[in-house]
Amino acid sequence: MRKTVLTVTALLALLALPLGAEGGRGAALDLRVVLDCASLRGDARAEALAWFGRTWLDGILQEGDTLRFWAAGQKAALAYEGVAGRGGAGPAKEALAGLAVSDGAPDLAGALRGAAKLPRDAALSVTLILCGSAESLSKAFQGSDEALIRYAKVETFPRWRLVTVGVDIADRVKKAGRDFMAETKRR
Repeated sequence: MRKTVLTVTALLALLALPLGAEGGRGAALDLRVVLDCASLRGDARAEALAWFGRTWLDGILQEGDTLRFWAAGQKAALAYEGVAGRGGAGPAKEALAGLAVSDGAPDLAGALRGAAKLPRDAALSVTLILCGSAESLSKAFQGSDEALIRYAKVETFPRWRLVTVGVDIADRVKKAGRDFMAETKRR
């Protein structure tokens, strides 16, 4: 049940967008994924990547969507950048599977800062972190880096964590709050 909450939320958000002429999503998606290459290992990594492949790469992405992967090892690095095409998600899946496991603490905050700096290529932007442990998350986002995940939702799977991060949405959240309060006062 809990595993499907994020998927359903993402699908509802995507369904709220206007549909194109062919019945698909009318607006492009800019998907940014941070993969914890240090604590996400073995069976947990295989499970997380299989879920991501089924849910996002095969299920949600469509032709023209932008996709970027950040490898969060001891240093964060942009590991893949591409646009979804008619050929399917094969190249993206290969890129994810080829990311090397790293020793030490993952630089999740560095990867998230890098992902946030990239220009938005689409009307809808989603940033996900696939992480191996709650400890990695808590260590990565302390002090000033805590603001990076201010607007985030953590989903706990048996062997891994998924964090959906609202990057660059502070102004939109404030506006939505003001609009809600103004509407409430009118009633």
